[in-house]
Amino acid sequence: MTKKGFTLIEMLVALFIIIVLLAIGIPQYGKMKANSELNLAADQLAAELRYTRQTAISQGSSSINLNAPPQGYTIGYTVYNSNGGQLKSQGLNSITISYPGNGTITFSSNGSTDIGGNIVLTSTNTGRQRTIAITQVSGMIVLK
Repeated sequence: MTKKGFTLIEMLVALFIIIVLLAIGIPQYGKMKANSELNLAADQLAAELRYTRQTAISQGSSSINLNAPPQGYTIGYTVYNSNGGQLKSQGLNSITISYPGNGTITFSSNGSTDIGGNIVLTSTNTGRQRTIAITQVSGMIVLK
């Protein structure tokens, strides 16, 4: 008579293998998620800077304030039009921002900006950084 099924030893070995794979995979998933959030935040901020520049070209001037997170966030930014009206606002989690000047970047009607330099976003979970370079004369925005 043949018995069908698994022995207790076979089940324990399979369980051990699953536990080892999870122990390796879960920390990597956390890093991958943090890196993905950082990349998304950098892409969004670069897009908002480009939007702010385009708004300035079409409406006369506009600015983005990197010190003005929306309610409920400690880090974030707000985009303003030439009249000071709020156009967009975005909060960021688990990311810090360092920037040139006082945090307000104003674009003029020709697309140039009052301040150039690098905006650096850093993940508080992994320490990984993304840099957005702004050229003062042309207002060109490059995500590095």
